[in-house]
Amino acid sequence: MSQITPPATNTLVVTSGEAEERGERTRPIDWEICRRLFVDYMWRYPKLQMIIIGYAAALAIINTLIPVLLTTTLSWAIDVPERWQNFSTNVLGGLIPPTMTAGVITGAVLAAFAAGLYYAAMRLRIYAVNRLSENVVHDLRCDIFNHVQRLHMAFFDRTKMGWILSRGTSDVNAIRHAVAQVIPRTLLHTIETVLFLSIMLYMDVPLTLVLMLLGPAFWFVNTWFRKRVGDAYRQVQFSMSRITANLAETVAGIRVTQSYAREELNTTLFRNLCLDHRKSNMRAAKIHGTYIPILDFFNQLVVAIIVGFGGWRALNGDISWPEVLGFLFFTGRFFIAIQVHPHKKKTNHHPNAGREPNLKHHDTHPQGVDTPPAQPH
Repeated sequence: MSQITPPATNTLVVTSGEAEERGERTRPIDWEICRRLFVDYMWRYPKLQMIIIGYAAALAIINTLIPVLLTTTLSWAIDVPERWQNFSTNVLGGLIPPTMTAGVITGAVLAAFAAGLYYAAMRLRIYAVNRLSENVVHDLRCDIFNHVQRLHMAFFDRTKMGWILSRGTSDVNAIRHAVAQVIPRTLLHTIETVLFLSIMLYMDVPLTLVLMLLGPAFWFVNTWFRKRVGDAYRQVQFSMSRITANLAETVAGIRVTQSYAREELNTTLFRNLCLDHRKSNMRAAKIHGTYIPILDFFNQLVVAIIVGFGGWRALNGDISWPEVLGFLFFTGRFFIAIQVHPHKKKTNHHPNAGREPNLKHHDTHPQGVDTPPAQPH
């Protein structure tokens, strides 16, 4: 025996792809949906999560260690060779000759060894991340399939088949990309940013503070582009869903199409959808293509500040020339880590457009629910 269960008043019921698109096109990232993806699916595998976090911390430390080794090598073996001579004689016990050449070779070997550790840790991290993403996609697709089977027939009368198919295809693939790329790399580069900033403050506070004056300008540029990038990639995902829906509906109704000789009309409609998708992609590419060169300009401005202000402090004896060169190493990697965030923001807006309809599809409650003792015939 079945009983009718009305949907909750605070539940979003997906009725059609077009209405969904009109309501979601210009919203920013929905962090509640991100939380649901993280808690309901990713944390089903806490061991893998801890392994990925551990690899991210190890990679950040190794990646920070390489420029530290290079800067220390230049400082000890070239600028102040007495440091290397004392270290080789008193600490290493003469195991390595206290010459400048031996010091440079030692630093280069240690940097190469750190690079090898980075390769090994990165390989293991990629394996763990992809294993987690495939587990999440497997669980999500199974949940979608089970949920679709329980929906009332009225839902299928209101919703196009293509929109339902896109929830388990293109939208799920977008979520896979978020789990495999966005979250792990954001964690890695966030740790790197903190480590690089701490080392630069330790090396020279005034020069670091002068570089940090670019922070407000960077924040303004990031805020201005954030909404536009999110809007653009959400439209890309929705236009792709329209293509999937149209293709599925056309294949399902091919007999009607051929019976009424609608081939040319359907071809024109599909071509218009493809053109709209191309326009959406080009708009997103233009916005992203404007964003990244601005960040490159900030990077070059940082180099100019280091050469000008840092060189002036080096001439006055406040810092050494190897430290100025070390600032070039650190700020280069620091801004590379920062520039990865816009790339990941771009990538995150794309899968976020897939997460929204997918998880909200789960919020569509079936209207007819069997009582618990009911058994299938």
